[in-house]
Amino acid sequence: MNIKLLIISTLYTEYLKSYYQRFPNITLENYQSQYEHLLQDAREFIAAYTKNFNQIGIITHSIITNADPLQKCWAKENGYSEKDRSGVVLQQIKKMKPDVLWLEDKTLISTSFINQMKNEYPKIKLIFGYKCAPYSSKEKEKLGLLDFILTCTPGFLQNFQHQNIKSYLVYHAFEPEVLKKLEDMT
Repeated sequence: MNIKLLIISTLYTEYLKSYYQRFPNITLENYQSQYEHLLQDAREFIAAYTKNFNQIGIITHSIITNADPLQKCWAKENGYSEKDRSGVVLQQIKKMKPDVLWLEDKTLISTSFINQMKNEYPKIKLIFGYKCAPYSSKEKEKLGLLDFILTCTPGFLQNFQHQNIKSYLVYHAFEPEVLKKLEDMT
């Protein structure tokens, strides 16, 4: 059986603005074409994880919640008329039926969202997050509901462990393809 991983994340707003300015006609394409093109262009680690997990047999898809044209295209193609971002994400989770859920979008992910995933989607066996930026005490509650947290700094790792939040250290890295893209730009 193949593992199905669904990553719920965002891309930097300025990057997305630039992306849609550089490729204005991409929004005319179907969802899958838009999704693949965006991941091919993106230099952020979500694109790299998605590509590399798929290469080793982990069926991986990323929901990029703040890529509005992409999300609207998915909703339209799937007959979903909800305009609310969280509603579209919930429909995507329902349709994609992941075994593992990786949560990164702090604007949509809440304590109630995590509890809803655990209660309504028993097929999801593991829910984890990635946190490498300062967080508030309010966020601590939801982080504690996750099966574990990935973090990029030893300080956060120690902090999470001190709070009895299961966590693992994964340092920042980048795809070697980035170097080739940079060469092409010069």
